[in-house]
Amino acid sequence: MDIDRFRGSPVGHLVPIHGHDAYLRRDYSHYAFVPCKPPEWLELSQGTYKAVADAHLAVGRLDFAVRRLPDPRLLVRPVLRREAQSTSELEGTFTPLDQVLEADFIDEARRSAELREVMNYVMAAERGLQLITRLPICVRVLCTLQKILVRGTRGDSYDSGQLRQRQVFIGET
Repeated sequence: MDIDRFRGSPVGHLVPIHGHDAYLRRDYSHYAFVPCKPPEWLELSQGTYKAVADAHLAVGRLDFAVRRLPDPRLLVRPVLRREAQSTSELEGTFTPLDQVLEADFIDEARRSAELREVMNYVMAAERGLQLITRLPICVRVLCTLQKILVRGTRGDSYDSGQLRQRQVFIGET
């Protein structure tokens, strides 16, 4: 995080944080950005309203097109796997796309740790899509998905499936 870009922000403030990074085996001292409470009413420009209307129209057209497909899940499946792969790369987990696409045909015990992480993302996303058809997005849903996400990975620990009660530090600055 570029601290100077957040200093004097009109939408939040910096708070000093410190702790110990067990992975790097050293103490850290940094800042967390705490956003201000959003206003109850936000005045938007005409351009913003037009952009929202255009997006709404585009989603409606997409919805119409998807309803004409015999099985829309055929399109979602490979896209979800590609998204899982690219999101995992952002976190430092690299798995070739062909392995991700073939993972359904590989015994789970024979998958690499990296592939397991990517497929956990896929399973969490698929489960999330199921859950939001009958539940609101709530802590219960988030905890369920977090438990799926870390199952059998280095993040699987005593607090899997629960809200963390401690500060989390991600990487170096």
